[in-house]
Amino acid sequence: GYKLKAKVKSAMTYPIILMLVAGGGVGIVVQVALPAFLPMFEGRDLPAPTALLLVIYNFMKRWWYIPLGVIVLLVIAARTYARSPDGKAKLSAFAMRMPILGKVNTMNAASQFANTLSTLLSSGLPMVRALQITASVITNMMTGRSIEEAVQGVIGGKRVGEALKANPYLPPLLLEMTAVGEESGSLEETLDTIGRYYDEEADAAVTAALAKLEPLITVVMGAVVGFILISLYLPMFTMYDGMM
Repeated sequence: GYKLKAKVKSAMTYPIILMLVAGGGVGIVVQVALPAFLPMFEGRDLPAPTALLLVIYNFMKRWWYIPLGVIVLLVIAARTYARSPDGKAKLSAFAMRMPILGKVNTMNAASQFANTLSTLLSSGLPMVRALQITASVITNMMTGRSIEEAVQGVIGGKRVGEALKANPYLPPLLLEMTAVGEESGSLEETLDTIGRYYDEEADAAVTAALAKLEPLITVVMGAVVGFILISLYLPMFTMYDGMM
C-alpha cells in the first residue's frame, strides 16, 4: 500500500505540473492579451464565443471572490461529507468502480488482502483473527467491511473461499485462488504468490491510468486555450472580411 501510494504521488507530479503550467498560460493570456484587444471590440457586434469570453472576463474581474467562495464552500462540504459514515461508504464504493482509477484501487485492495492474510497465517494466527486484522488494514472501507462480513461466514462454519465467493470488491481470480489454496492445504503459499502478482498488477494499473490521464489533461487545457484564442481572433477576421 505504501509503495503504491508513493508511486502514485511520484507519477502524478508531471500531470500536476502540466496543469499548473497550462493554467498559468491561460491566466497570462487572459490578463495580458485580452485587455489589449478590448479597445477593438468596443461598439462592435461580436461573435458568440467572443461575447461569452468578455462576459466571463468582466464577471471574474468584478466578482472574482464569488466563484472563489463557492469553490471553498464546495471543498469544505466535500471534506465534511467524506468524513461522515454515509459519505465514507459511498465514496469507498465509488473508488472501486470509478473510471481510470478504479482498477488501481481494486488491484491495491487485492494486494493488501493477499499479502496481509498470507503474513498473518504464516505467523500462526487462526483464520478468523487473521481475517479480522486483514479487514482492518484494508485501505478501502467497503472492501474491509465486505471481508468483515466474510468473517461471520467463517465463524458460522463456512470455508474461507465460500465465505468470500460473492465479494464484489475483490477480483474473481483472487477469490478463486484463495479457494483453491485452501482446498489444497497451501493457502499461505498461494496467497503469497498471488500477492506478488497483484503488486505487479497494481503497479501496471497506475502506469496505465496515468497514461490515460496525461493526454486527457492536455486535451482539456488545449480546448480552453483554443477557445480563448479563437474568441480573440474571430472579431479580427470579421473586421477583415468587412473591409474586403
